[in-house]
Amino acid sequence: MNAVYQWATVVCLAAIVGAMIELVTPVGRMEKMVRFVLGAFMICAIITPFTSTAIKITFDLPTESSIRQEDASSFQQELNQQVLKVAAENIRALAVEELGKEQIIPQKIEVNMDTSDKESISIINVVVYLEESQKENRRKAQQVLEDGLGLPIEIIVNER
Repeated sequence: MNAVYQWATVVCLAAIVGAMIELVTPVGRMEKMVRFVLGAFMICAIITPFTSTAIKITFDLPTESSIRQEDASSFQQELNQQVLKVAAENIRALAVEELGKEQIIPQKIEVNMDTSDKESISIINVVVYLEESQKENRRKAQQVLEDGLGLPIEIIVNER
């Protein structure tokens, strides 16, 4: 509201100054030129606030390339997550298969992976949880999985 008040004040002052200049202008050829200049001055006084506002307005609409990059980035992240999930599921399935050959039933299998490097997945270790009833198969399970998977294995026996 303050901006409208200031704008109206500037327009009124411009009109007063223009009227005073017109009163002191001599009659004749200069009169038309002064009226033209005063008219241009009034138009500038009226339009100036709108032009400064128009300059502040930016049209930062997303471009097609930025949208594609965002879509590609989110797609790539989702794809990476799916690859990790599939890799972990495959390792779990192999571990269950190897343990099944020895009649060892795991309670839970966790696969710890690292994806810090671009385009690569590092498997840190595989953690196998066995029930207390399978406690005597701990060393056998570790040996079977290390030989079968070729990965670092940690066996944890859940004691109740």
